[in-house]
Amino acid sequence: MYRVGVFIISIILFSLGISSLYSQAEIGKNLQAELSQSGEDKTLGIWIFLTDKGENWEQQLSGLEQNLLPAAKKRRLRNRPAERLVDFYDVPVNPIYLRKITRTGAELRHKSRWLNAVSVNATRAQIEQIRSLPFIKKIDLIKKFKGPEIPEEQPVPAGGSSPNENSYSLNYGPSFTQNQQIHTPELHDMGYNGSGVIIAMLDAGFNNLQHQALSSIQILKTWDFVNGDSIVWDQPGQMGTGNHGTYTLGTIAGYYPGQLIGPAYGASFLLAKTENTDWERHIEEDHWVAGAEWADSLGADIISSSLGYRDFDPPEPSYTWQDMDGNTTIVTIGADIAASRGILVVNSAGNEGNSTPSNPNTLVAPSDGDSVLAAGAVNASGQRTYFSSVGPTADGRIKPDVMAMGSGVVAPSASN
Repeated sequence: MYRVGVFIISIILFSLGISSLYSQAEIGKNLQAELSQSGEDKTLGIWIFLTDKGENWEQQLSGLEQNLLPAAKKRRLRNRPAERLVDFYDVPVNPIYLRKITRTGAELRHKSRWLNAVSVNATRAQIEQIRSLPFIKKIDLIKKFKGPEIPEEQPVPAGGSSPNENSYSLNYGPSFTQNQQIHTPELHDMGYNGSGVIIAMLDAGFNNLQHQALSSIQILKTWDFVNGDSIVWDQPGQMGTGNHGTYTLGTIAGYYPGQLIGPAYGASFLLAKTENTDWERHIEEDHWVAGAEWADSLGADIISSSLGYRDFDPPEPSYTWQDMDGNTTIVTIGADIAASRGILVVNSAGNEGNSTPSNPNTLVAPSDGDSVLAAGAVNASGQRTYFSSVGPTADGRIKPDVMAMGSGVVAPSASN
């Protein structure tokens, strides 16, 4: 009887092992919905999340630490223990896993060491092949970001200076109000500006960089994550156009005494084009995460992003206010990991406006992150603009974290 019992238990355990060995990866609900509506030959953008980074990933840590660029190492030393400058998140995606995925014919888009995932374009048949690989944890659809609102350029009205403006050493001209509102003139007079700080901009349309207010800005490196080249201004025939990057860069660090002075003039910049405006002003979230990892590797102290995602065009399912909880969207997870590397992530709260009883917050990801500084918009009088998104997050945290002038702001022209 005892031997029979042992035999039966062994058969059960063996069967469970076989079942586990051949179990397939989880398919996310968004991908399930898309597969139910799409044809066999349709190519889909998907995230593939991996189970691990290989058996000996810890052995790579010392080499990764030695290869940190000086700026990246300096930033991490300010924010992390010296004995833990690198960790699991810094280890690249396992190249063996990557080769097996691409052998299915899927087209590689981006690799994310932070998420331990890759994004690819794949057909239904290729997705099924990928799903059967033993190191695949989950597969889901790539969602899209809602692009930033593009303001219309209007000439700066002529006018005299404010009485208070004459008491400061710099001549802010028409940009005085937006600076005074957040007290940067006082800080400038104390000797504080952007010098020594590396800021990574995730945006699109960095045009007219020869403008008087932009020509003195030190640009360390550029990359277009949409088209795969180093040119971040508009090019004929390429995807993604617009002038939002010009406006945000100039507002932050423009320097043209008597016309525009940005709070962080003197900073150095990494410019990443991550928005594809060709697709109804949506960009894909893997561009954002790839841009953030790029910024980390080059030593960025701050990531500034005016992008966010929540609402999508049908038939793609949208996120809800409940998903703005700091832990759900891929981009929020990526932004929080960036913060854990010692980067200050500043993101727009969103342009979705007022809340309703059925929609208690109008935040966009990744502004919901608990380690993300969410910025809302006010007018020259300090009142919230009608379009600026409101919190709190789904788990009750106050958002946005800060407010600054976001309506009628003086910025460089993108065309003259």
